[in-house]
Amino acid sequence: MTSSDDITAAKKKILQYTEEMDRIANMLKKVKAEIKKREENLKKLEEKIRESEARLRKKVEEIEKKDRQVRELEEKIAQKMEELRIQETQLHTNSALEFLTYMERERELKRREEELKKVDVESLKRRIEQLEEELKKRERKIEELEVMIKSSGRGGTTAAVPEGVEELLAELKRREEELDRREEELKRREKNAISGVREADKDLLKIIEEREAQLERLAEELKREREEIASEYRRLSELERSLKRKEAELELKEKTAKAASTSSGVDIEKIKKDVESEYQKRVQMLENFYKEKMNTLLKKIEDLEARNAELLSEADQLSQERMRVTLMERELRERINELAFQEDRLSRQQEMLLKERKKLDEERRKLEELKRDAGGAGLLEKVREKENLLKEMEKKLKEKEEFLRKKEEELRMMEGKVIDRGLILEEEVDRQKALTKCRTGIRRFDDLMLGGLPFNSNFILYGPAYSGRKTFINIFIAEGLKRGIPAIYITTQHTPEEIREMLRIILPKVESYEEKGLLRYIDIYSKPMGLEESNPHTIYIKGPTELEEIKEAIYSIQKDIQDYPYHRLVMYSASTLLAYVEPMKIFGFFQSLNARNKMMNAVAIYVVDHGMHEPAVIQTLKHVMSGFIEFKVSEQKYQLRVEGGGDVLSRAWIEYVFTDKTFDLRGSFALDHIR
Repeated sequence: MTSSDDITAAKKKILQYTEEMDRIANMLKKVKAEIKKREENLKKLEEKIRESEARLRKKVEEIEKKDRQVRELEEKIAQKMEELRIQETQLHTNSALEFLTYMERERELKRREEELKKVDVESLKRRIEQLEEELKKRERKIEELEVMIKSSGRGGTTAAVPEGVEELLAELKRREEELDRREEELKRREKNAISGVREADKDLLKIIEEREAQLERLAEELKREREEIASEYRRLSELERSLKRKEAELELKEKTAKAASTSSGVDIEKIKKDVESEYQKRVQMLENFYKEKMNTLLKKIEDLEARNAELLSEADQLSQERMRVTLMERELRERINELAFQEDRLSRQQEMLLKERKKLDEERRKLEELKRDAGGAGLLEKVREKENLLKEMEKKLKEKEEFLRKKEEELRMMEGKVIDRGLILEEEVDRQKALTKCRTGIRRFDDLMLGGLPFNSNFILYGPAYSGRKTFINIFIAEGLKRGIPAIYITTQHTPEEIREMLRIILPKVESYEEKGLLRYIDIYSKPMGLEESNPHTIYIKGPTELEEIKEAIYSIQKDIQDYPYHRLVMYSASTLLAYVEPMKIFGFFQSLNARNKMMNAVAIYVVDHGMHEPAVIQTLKHVMSGFIEFKVSEQKYQLRVEGGGDVLSRAWIEYVFTDKTFDLRGSFALDHIR
């Protein structure tokens, strides 16, 4: 009976184990389905990554295309600048040639004028008048002699005629002929003089024609210049028409001058003045034209320089965009490598689970055989062995499930689905040692700074009241505390209790960090205000003028936390010290403090109020700091920019928004948005 009961109990246990094996098999099916689902998710993630890589490659191609366009534009600009330089040189050369030609013509006119002065028409006229007067006298004398001869003839005898009258008459006749000859000579000389004047007119006309030819050559040069500069076609056409009109007027004046010289003598001075006046007008017209042309060219050069500046700015933006794409590619490659590693581990785990499943199936088959062959003395012992074996296998399966659960949690952390709200463990501190930048906790600001603030750096946070400076430094302190990094908070405008309440908005369990010695205060506010406070985590200072006491307090805390890889330090605000202490002492204080901070691997931020200090004081402070973060409020918008502080993506003003708990950049740099 006992043996029958044992067999019955063994059968029950076998049934229980069978049910347990079924349950385990179902569980394995679920795990397998979950693994398959994970594999599908990984495939989808890989597909997304491939799509991202394709988009990035396309973006890189677009950037390279823009680079080529920029280079082509730069080459065109350089070519255009060279053409403009050559044209400007030609213009200067033509102007110089025109001036030399003008001076040569002036000298020619003066020489011709001297030659014309030698021909004295007035003196010739006076000489002719004198000869005519002498001729008249001789004629009167001849008439008197004829009267005398006639009167003698009427007296009735020729003997009364004086002796030698015949000879006198012959002499008179001879002299009369001589006078006629001289008169002819005078007329011939007068004619020659007039013809000489006409020859001078011809020379003058020749000069005018040469000047006209020169003007025509200038017109041809202007015409060629017009072909080179298409925008000046209309202006040059008008100038040519004006020149032709002036030529017609000049020809008319020449004809008038010729007629006047033929009819009433030559007015050389008037002709000379008219020609010079006309020439001066034309020269002035050409000078005005070239001045306008030069102004147009200078304006074009200015436009090209402005365009070149725009292209350089675009090239700078493209360079920043390329840097941003490189960072994104690097991050994607790291993510792909991590996912590939996790996928490989999951596949190995899947293989192990399949092997375990096969073992379980084998054990199940053996149990089925035992069921069929139930009976015999050693059956109970075998069942117990199988029970122990099943327990061991169940334990292994639980260990595998726990391992898979941990890996699943790691994957969720990689995807950003788990937020660590406790203290960072020792591994996080070790990871902080390997970083090259100190993260502020403001992700987009860290992107702007290419990872965060540099280690061993000292920054001024400069801006007006109510511009988000408190939120910025509180997030900076809270980010370090969450990562297990100690912080020193120097306050000159609030009590430690007020600072604690402000930090509590961002970090609810702020007291726990004080108790662990990660958050320490230096209070320069309570004692001068007569407040009674006693906080074991605070060092109280008598007043803002006690610079040595402040330094000793900082050094004391730094000595206590020197085992950490680095620490963070903020002062809110340094304007209180600047208001009570001479600037030179303040500069010496910050120089020695910054040197100490670098030695102790500190990252420090000093808040300075806008509008309270002279610009020279701010400039001097910049020289003793690593960087300068400036806030401003413009047209109801909050903006910031960074000076110094190493490499950044942009030095431009960037818009931001903030609350008591959050701080976020909304402006754009490097790309059209901040990732």
